[in-house]
Amino acid sequence: MQKSVAPIAHFRVYPGSQQRSGLYLTVVVFKTRAEMLTYCRESANAGYQCGDNVNAACHSFDRIVVRAGKKDRKLPHIGEIHLHLDAIGIGVLSHEMAHGAYCWLRRKLRTEGVRFFGKVIYDMTVEEKYAWVLGNLVRQSVVRLYELGIYPR
Repeated sequence: MQKSVAPIAHFRVYPGSQQRSGLYLTVVVFKTRAEMLTYCRESANAGYQCGDNVNAACHSFDRIVVRAGKKDRKLPHIGEIHLHLDAIGIGVLSHEMAHGAYCWLRRKLRTEGVRFFGKVIYDMTVEEKYAWVLGNLVRQSVVRLYELGIYPR
């Protein structure tokens, strides 16, 4: 289905150790939040759920090739991250990449739950809290590194 909005950028990121091979997520960047939300709503038939209150989103999925008489095969595309120019700072980006890391872990471990500090995490609430904390920590660190002159301006 043709989307009514077009992204300004679309690229792949690879969570594993091998760049440009293996499992990957696509990052899709829009000019405005409204365009991003429209794209998400139009993608709802693909299982995306994107509320009106989000500034960015990461959707995990399995793409499976089904062929008669052959074994089903999962494709390496494991998710899609949606961003827009007004919310593309390091905090938001690292938050959504944390969700992307969970996509990768779920596929690698072949489970809906990820073991983290001895507990199986399958609850989106826990994943969201972790991503929020990581985003804040990375954002604060990068801001401070620029302030201290360690990162060049």
